[in-house]
Amino acid sequence: MTCIQSLFEKEDPSELHLIHDQMLELKRDLLTLDANMSVTSRTSVICNIHLMMTAESTKTALERWSTVRQQVQGITDRMQKNFRLPPNTHGIAIDDSKIQRKLLSKLMEFIGITKDNITILGDGPSEILSFEDHVVEYMQQHACRYVLLIADEQLDIVNESSQHESISGSHMIKKIRERLPPELEDRMLTLVRSANDSAVDISAYCECAHGFLSKAPIRRDNVQ
Repeated sequence: MTCIQSLFEKEDPSELHLIHDQMLELKRDLLTLDANMSVTSRTSVICNIHLMMTAESTKTALERWSTVRQQVQGITDRMQKNFRLPPNTHGIAIDDSKIQRKLLSKLMEFIGITKDNITILGDGPSEILSFEDHVVEYMQQHACRYVLLIADEQLDIVNESSQHESISGSHMIKKIRERLPPELEDRMLTLVRSANDSAVDISAYCECAHGFLSKAPIRRDNVQ
């Protein structure tokens, strides 16, 4: 929803068609949610989405978005309370910082992934540059498993010319997803992790990955 909110913040009338596209995606997502979800809740929010899509100005759309946002937030909050990772989930993450790699490993354990099913990469240029191939090969060789993939947005390396180079984690995720067939890509949840968390930044991350994960400290009792 942060991606949608960022469109309103641009205050550009030309963004109305993009808002319309995002509403269609949101509607499709709601229609594919668990069958145990309240039919009344789903019907109500979909009706309000239709009202948003008939808006003739971003101002009117924004007024209607407030209601939709609250309804969707309520639905996602209820889902999060009951969400559990499938037992056959493997966690893969990448960060160029040794400290952050340790934190990512702990985070994976907090959310229920066992140590044997956690792979944390990013120790040097070799691991960073081969990350895309590593993930794609893993998915191809473990077609029955689910994968939680977390990538730091800014991965710094020193290349063969002894020059400093920064590689975008979100762009790596995008390339990985594009290389995978739909049946494998559907078994992966991808998140971009970054300290840059403005609405514009998050919107850019969401164009490549499924979501965003802040680098803010995470307490174990706050992890679902």
